[in-house]
Amino acid sequence: MSFSPGRLVRLLATCSLACLGQAVGTDGDSSSLLEAGSGIGDEAPTDGVMAMPLRRVVEHQGVVTPSLARRLLGADLREAYGTAYYVDLTIGTGGKTKQTVQVVVDTGSYELWVNPDCSEATAKWRDFCDELGHYDPALSPTARRVKDPESFFIDYALGNVSAVYYTDDVYISGVKIANHRFGVASESAYVWNGFMGLGYGQDHGTVSYPIVVDSLAAQGHINSKLFSMDLGAQSGSDLAVTGEIVFGGVDTNKYSGYLAKIPIVPPNKEYGIKLNSISVRAPESNGGTSSHQRRQEAQPIKDANLPLTAVVDSGTTFSIFPESVVNALARGFPGAKSDGNGGYTVPCSLRDADGSVEFEFLTDGSSGSNGGKLTIAVSYRDFIWDRGDYCFMGAQHDANFQSWILGDTFMRAAYATFDQSNNALFMAQYQRCGDKPNRVAVPAGRDAAAKVRGACKKGRTRSSGDMLLSSDALATAVCAGEQTTARRAAAAPTLETIYVKNAAPPPQSSPSSQQ
Repeated sequence: MSFSPGRLVRLLATCSLACLGQAVGTDGDSSSLLEAGSGIGDEAPTDGVMAMPLRRVVEHQGVVTPSLARRLLGADLREAYGTAYYVDLTIGTGGKTKQTVQVVVDTGSYELWVNPDCSEATAKWRDFCDELGHYDPALSPTARRVKDPESFFIDYALGNVSAVYYTDDVYISGVKIANHRFGVASESAYVWNGFMGLGYGQDHGTVSYPIVVDSLAAQGHINSKLFSMDLGAQSGSDLAVTGEIVFGGVDTNKYSGYLAKIPIVPPNKEYGIKLNSISVRAPESNGGTSSHQRRQEAQPIKDANLPLTAVVDSGTTFSIFPESVVNALARGFPGAKSDGNGGYTVPCSLRDADGSVEFEFLTDGSSGSNGGKLTIAVSYRDFIWDRGDYCFMGAQHDANFQSWILGDTFMRAAYATFDQSNNALFMAQYQRCGDKPNRVAVPAGRDAAAKVRGACKKGRTRSSGDMLLSSDALATAVCAGEQTTARRAAAAPTLETIYVKNAAPPPQSSPSSQQ
């Protein structure tokens, strides 16, 4: 079953309300959910922590993911057809019209901006773009135009945006960020969605004003400049409410033990960390790629480029590594074939094989690590990017690109806390336990995130493809119209999510040529 882009966005908005009910403690009534998420009226209490569901959209040419790789390189990478994660924001106070927009979450950029120019899109993608919402400053009594600086320009290589600055009240899960500065697009080309950048902001040489994380901390909503992310499962789907972002805290039902501290490599503008080694634990070869294959011992990749510094970026679908590393990885994927564009296609059946890619990081030796090292194991199911009839290994390279990225194909297996106050990432192997979130505020102070113990039992690791569905999650599934699948999911906790299937072969030309 497939949906038009506009119908897809309406489903995303509807399904997010069920998730929002979990975030703000509503009882699932749609009218109360809308009011709770709108931010119009009484402000929701935070207790130092707030959460937003991440809604995953995949494969649409109209979805322009921010991709740190494309911003730095300016090349037409496969990322143009990748995955984007959306959240809802409500802007303005006191107006008669609720102004809710959907924006892409991006740990690899800094600006918050809204209102892409939808007029240049084809009719199909204009509908998609329009349905993401529009903010009109004239409708908000609290909107103010900023004069210094008054505008900015961002080049996304495959598109660009020019925007003017405004300040207004911005609401995240009903919590008001007062007089926050953001961009309102005056012109954009081949960019059909706004962004919420979560990289380092004020005082780090990126922007001269507080970004979202700065403002949340400065206005007392969170204890320090910290947020946590789990992306959840991929399904090869058009639509999935998968993961969550938690500002100011962690969800202890997403990991076991303690989070390990991995220092961020200066300069502190992006979340670059030291990747010490990569190993491939391939399935035993028995003439096929079934799930009954046994796993071999992990084989370290011996490469002169390792160790290396890699940026953790939610806005990049693939992980980007040197060519020799990518080629070595491919040898651990039976049937892998070069696609001639820096990556490898692999049999989709490999997603069911018992293999993994293991990433080892150097830590500061704190709790959660093993002798100053932390290993995150990414299953084949999570590492292989599924486009339906075609699948790609989750790493690629480009001869002109010299910055390395740990993208979504890595992040799906990690629970990651991005702590700007301590200049570190705190990470653990992603797990899932319990039938509802258990969000805990992280206090201010040195390495406080490493002192919050996870609630999951070690040894019961679930890949991000395993998702325990509560009654609230069942309601979310029903929102997507898949009632039969939802009932089956409730009986079988290992179903990763409810989704709409729309398999398509890889496009043969760039997005810009198809608009």
